[in-house]
Amino acid sequence: MSALPFKTLDNSTVPAMLALLDSKFYPTPSPGLTARMGILWALTGAYILLSLNYLYLHVKHSKETPKWRSLWLARFVERPSGRFLVLNPRPTWIAVVISYGFYELFATGMFWRVYYLGRHQDGWAGVRSYNGLALFIGGWCISWSGLQAFLLTTESNDSHLLPAWLANGLLIGGGACLILLHIALAAYTTVLTEQLLNRYYALHEALAALNRRLAGATPTIIDLLPIQTLFQPVDRAAKRLLTPNCVQYALIATLPLACLMVNIGGLALARKLRSQIKDSVSLLALQDTQHQGTQAAVSQNVLAEDFAFSDPVRRPSDFDTHSGFHRMVSIPLTSVITRTMDENKRKLSVGVASDDSSKRKPSLTTNDVKLMARHGNTKGGTAARSQARKVLALQKATRDLFAVTVCIMFITLSLFGYCIWVAWLAGTDRLYEGSWSVTEGSAMICQWIYSVFVCFGVGFLNYNAWMNGREWLADDLPNGTTNGVGATTFGAGGAGETRPAMAATTEQRVSYISHFIEAGSAERPAPPPVDYPPLSPRTPSPSAFGPTSKDQSPTTSASSAPSSTTRRHVVGERKPSATRFSLPRPHWPFLRQNSSDSISNGRRRGVGAAHGAGGSATASAIMVTVETDQVCDGDTCALWYNDQDKAERGESGR
Repeated sequence: MSALPFKTLDNSTVPAMLALLDSKFYPTPSPGLTARMGILWALTGAYILLSLNYLYLHVKHSKETPKWRSLWLARFVERPSGRFLVLNPRPTWIAVVISYGFYELFATGMFWRVYYLGRHQDGWAGVRSYNGLALFIGGWCISWSGLQAFLLTTESNDSHLLPAWLANGLLIGGGACLILLHIALAAYTTVLTEQLLNRYYALHEALAALNRRLAGATPTIIDLLPIQTLFQPVDRAAKRLLTPNCVQYALIATLPLACLMVNIGGLALARKLRSQIKDSVSLLALQDTQHQGTQAAVSQNVLAEDFAFSDPVRRPSDFDTHSGFHRMVSIPLTSVITRTMDENKRKLSVGVASDDSSKRKPSLTTNDVKLMARHGNTKGGTAARSQARKVLALQKATRDLFAVTVCIMFITLSLFGYCIWVAWLAGTDRLYEGSWSVTEGSAMICQWIYSVFVCFGVGFLNYNAWMNGREWLADDLPNGTTNGVGATTFGAGGAGETRPAMAATTEQRVSYISHFIEAGSAERPAPPPVDYPPLSPRTPSPSAFGPTSKDQSPTTSASSAPSSTTRRHVVGERKPSATRFSLPRPHWPFLRQNSSDSISNGRRRGVGAAHGAGGSATASAIMVTVETDQVCDGDTCALWYNDQDKAERGESGR
């Protein structure tokens, strides 16, 4: 804009001057501008809707009560070094994405209105100057949410990576300094841009009036003198804007770098979470290996004791077979566990199952962890199941954090290169050279970068949240199905809860034990009833358990027989196990009208002992857990030891 490029005067001089001036400030858009803007608007609307859906999934799967309490945005968290001002990562992500999404719709709509419809640029000049500030505020908040979470997880009484006062100062003070500096520079460049636009509007109006007055005639030097007077202020305003524009975009280039440096905290947190997940999976593998070794020993002893009799006798846990129904053989857990527990513990102390002589470390696959976490509803479960759910929650958080940090990393690096390019354009006075590719590229490339990466990032967050809820947050499983894993009745004498088999490794599945035998088979005829001595002074006499009448069901007959289970003493009180869970009951081939057990004077009465037999605890409150060798009775849980255990330990009966 140093001088008018016309050396001769004719009837086309003034129209050509007017077209040249307009091309500097309003270059002709290339074909397909509306289509491109429509795609950009669709991407923006898509990631806004995906963000809202992710927020819904986050609240739906939240463990808070009420669930909306998980939507807190900022709070102070006490740590040894002080109180950290913490930003909740997920709500911060969603708030930033949604807020900038609406801002982007407004900014891109204004760009289309200015260059496609030819409206005034006053509003667009301010929006364009502050666009980098809006991006920086969002990136700064998201980056600091990850860094603060990392600082909270690494701080202890002995050491801390960054004290609370310094972290809060960098978050608020550092961000405020960069924001205020950018606001001041953006305001200055906006004022200079408005001055340039005002000079342009005055020059354009003068040329348009001269063109109308000439009506196709050739202008004279006298006619062009006012135009030359108005052109000089436009040229001075354009030159005065070069340096501030260059400095502004150079400063904007430092804002993505600041976000990238802070974003390292999120990457460090993701690495720490992966290490914690690895340790948790190793613990799960060891715990499941111990369970596998115990179950293998139980299976071997049951096969030896329950099915190796050529002339079997009636066991107290067998169902009566006069009516031809199937019966369920209870497992003598008291005798089986105690004979194998010491040997299993010695073998499992090196992390190897009791039936494995190798020294390889126990391991679990991802499917095994998911299988352990899925068993049951969300109201509780075994310790392994709770640990597996914790592992899955950590894995989900790690994937979310990794997706967000990687998305921020790509956005910041791309915006850094974009800002350097625009600063070069501003420094060489190419922003107003009349090229549409420069005009659209300098204004819209940053929007395309942000929209594409954020759309993919938020889409992955939704997929991760949906898969997480689909895999292990389901409230119930269908009746009679355990996803290919055999479900059995397990507990005190088979009267406990229905539990699916837990996967120890991909090659081997551990099954809880439940044997169903057809009562009327020729290979194993129904044995005659046998009387057993009472288990305690409160136990009814053997004569009270006579033959089953015809109108009695098999379950009723079974519930009338006491058990000959080895006596166990309950020692050491524990808190009630919060890890029980209940699955839908399978449809067994026989009726179970009463499947309760009872305990009297520290003795277990056996399978199906009715409430009237002297016990008050039902089967739902009495559960034997082989993995932990515990018994839960009402509100207490304790370890079980029998007389053989005490003899081996040299202890006297208590």
